[in-house]
Amino acid sequence: MAELRVRKVKDFSAELKVPGDKSISHRALMFSALSNGPCEITGFLASEDCIATRNALAAMGVEIEELGSGGTHIRVHGCHGEFKKPERAIDCGNSGTSRTIRRSRHIGTAVRPVPRYNRRRCPRAPLRARAS
Repeated sequence: MAELRVRKVKDFSAELKVPGDKSISHRALMFSALSNGPCEITGFLASEDCIATRNALAAMGVEIEELGSGGTHIRVHGCHGEFKKPERAIDCGNSGTSRTIRRSRHIGTAVRPVPRYNRRRCPRAPLRARAS
């Protein structure tokens, strides 16, 4: 078996091309919001759930620019993990992933207990980790 050694680096830059996907789009937004500078996302899936995450991050002071038509190419200006407390409750719609923002160690401190969601379609059941 080959040996793989990983060394700590000061800076890291990467470009990944993957098809638009709800899970990847949510995470791309969250990682970009935590970053120390601007990040461009292409192939962003502009679905209702992903837009709920985008709006939640924007409500917490993350600047997000639309660079192309249809909202599939965006630039997120990372806030170094320093989120602002939103002025009003964040409507997460039916997006369970958007709702988990408040549970994040880095993001949740800015929003707890602000997010709301449609309780009829998105019950308040606890989120459980699933084995992959």
